[in-house]
Amino acid sequence: MIASTAHTQVAAMNLKKGEASGDYGTDHPHADQVLIVLAGEGKAKVDGTSHQLNAGDTLLIQAGEKHQIRGESDELFQTVNFYNPIAYPNEMDV
Repeated sequence: MIASTAHTQVAAMNLKKGEASGDYGTDHPHADQVLIVLAGEGKAKVDGTSHQLNAGDTLLIQAGEKHQIRGESDELFQTVNFYNPIAYPNEMDV
């Protein structure tokens, strides 16, 4: 977690080629996630639909949507993620 308030969280995600954010089916039942790709290439599976992601792309994952993010390039796949409202209340201290 990079920063967190009572209403919004900001996190960085860095994935090597083949690494995933977790198992498909992850969701945030009460929080939207906005993912902005900073570098590399990746793929997102959101509610069964695949999305190719490249540097400069933005993806909105709505609250409750099942998803998985995966690194797809030799270059590190780097993203910054915004959650609103907060998705991880136990990670409030930054």
